[in-house]
Amino acid sequence: MRKRIWMMRPGNAMREAGAVFLLRASTYLGPLLVLPLVARKLGPAGLGAYAAAQGIAALVTLAVEFGFGFTATALAARKRGSRLALGALIASVQGAQLVLAAGCGLPVAAAAPWLPEGLGDMRLLGSAWAHAAAGGMTLSWFWLGTGQLARVAWIEPPARTLPLEAAAFLVDRPGDAWLLLALPAAGLAAAAALSRILALRHAAWVWPAWRRAMRGLRLGGKAVPFRAAETLLSGANSLLMGFFCPALAVGQFAAAEKLIRPMASLLLDPLQRAAQHLKQPLHPSQVVIVGDTPADIACARAIGARAVAVATGFASREELAAASPDHLLDDLSTLSLLI
Repeated sequence: MRKRIWMMRPGNAMREAGAVFLLRASTYLGPLLVLPLVARKLGPAGLGAYAAAQGIAALVTLAVEFGFGFTATALAARKRGSRLALGALIASVQGAQLVLAAGCGLPVAAAAPWLPEGLGDMRLLGSAWAHAAAGGMTLSWFWLGTGQLARVAWIEPPARTLPLEAAAFLVDRPGDAWLLLALPAAGLAAAAALSRILALRHAAWVWPAWRRAMRGLRLGGKAVPFRAAETLLSGANSLLMGFFCPALAVGQFAAAEKLIRPMASLLLDPLQRAAQHLKQPLHPSQVVIVGDTPADIACARAIGARAVAVATGFASREELAAASPDHLLDDLSTLSLLI
């Protein structure tokens, strides 16, 4: 119980939030830093093919992650403290992800003849698939669910950014664009392996058998619709443009998008981003924040939003009630009635 209460302290919550921000920043800032060099070496058409390949990677990542960032995080929080239960959860999730990654490989390869100009290069397609598979199988959900993300947040950012920067210097012509995905894929695979080794301190080793993989697929499917909407709105724009526009136009669009999106994601607060998406002013009283910790309730109070607490995480119902949310639910089944 003492350890549980310590995890709910504001200082620990701030460290976890900082770790999440660091991971988000590495996702956006790495590509942004190398964009001028990459754009000069690839040219607009080469940059368009690279951006379209990133769109394919975003779709494969969506399939591999499969909503585990939501569902598995909550389960890891509940099972925290049980090495065997956490080990079985990791085996279920990663077994399902291996099945999903393998299932995406054949369609990506088979689609090569029908893909836009410059995107049918099998090295580029294979690198996009590998990048998505490796990035989708990191254990960020495990560390976040067990309240230890801040301890391992140093692993993924350098594994994502340093190989990308090295690839940017190795690229000499448009045909080398695959290096911009292949080298970061290797870095992310190494980061995922190291993260799994470190997880052995808290979770037993369990082999990802077929039955556990099927159980993992049933677990993650609940959050796929939300992740699909998010990915299609943010990651597949260049790929969709590639089917209807020349590679030159896609490259020009991608260059502008890569500059604007990181700034919008990192500099605007969530209310500003939501108002920008809705194209109308948004008052805090119109916002509902749903969470499973007292920190989520405090976040809602800080901006004047409604707070809905759900007792599905590692915070007990009593701890949530003590934070005085507007609504306290046992699970998400009745959430739609409140919004």
